[in-house]
Amino acid sequence: MNLLVIDISVLKIWNRYRETEESSDNRMSEDVAATSERIGDFLQIWRRPSQGFIKINTDAAMSKEGSVLAFIARNEKGETMHIHTFKSDVFIPEVAEMEAILRAMQAATRFGWSKVSMESDAALVISSITARDFKSIHWTAEQFFKDILLLIPSFASIYFGWVPRRINGIADYVGKRLVKIVSLVL
Repeated sequence: MNLLVIDISVLKIWNRYRETEESSDNRMSEDVAATSERIGDFLQIWRRPSQGFIKINTDAAMSKEGSVLAFIARNEKGETMHIHTFKSDVFIPEVAEMEAILRAMQAATRFGWSKVSMESDAALVISSITARDFKSIHWTAEQFFKDILLLIPSFASIYFGWVPRRINGIADYVGKRLVKIVSLVL
């Protein structure tokens, strides 16, 4: 019975992914409008990366068993290059978010992506990385932080940016759905 629940949940995730993939070619479709957020007078939507860059959106979803980390990588055309999820034993949200960024960076180096734009909805984590200052984050995130700093020189160009959760939609959606699946199976 759990297998049926998992298959249905995976199908829902795949359908959500396909909706976003199809909307990447539309200028301002309903799907894009649904993943936008107005901040002041500025309308924010997920934007394709610059030519030659891969944009990676990361997220972490928490459960009683730990966390599920997710990332989605897309190219300058908005085409999905890779989606990856994994279970972590981390129970602290900002530490899990830091681990998700590290894992995405490790995958990017394995794929040979030298120009990467990393996006996360974890503002404190992003500001810590960009300032190269881990003092404001949880002490258990220190090793993830150090590993991220060690990986940065592996890239020709890397950018870390904060985006609102609604803009980080697919990574957030995948992580939240899979954390439910993990909870059902365990």
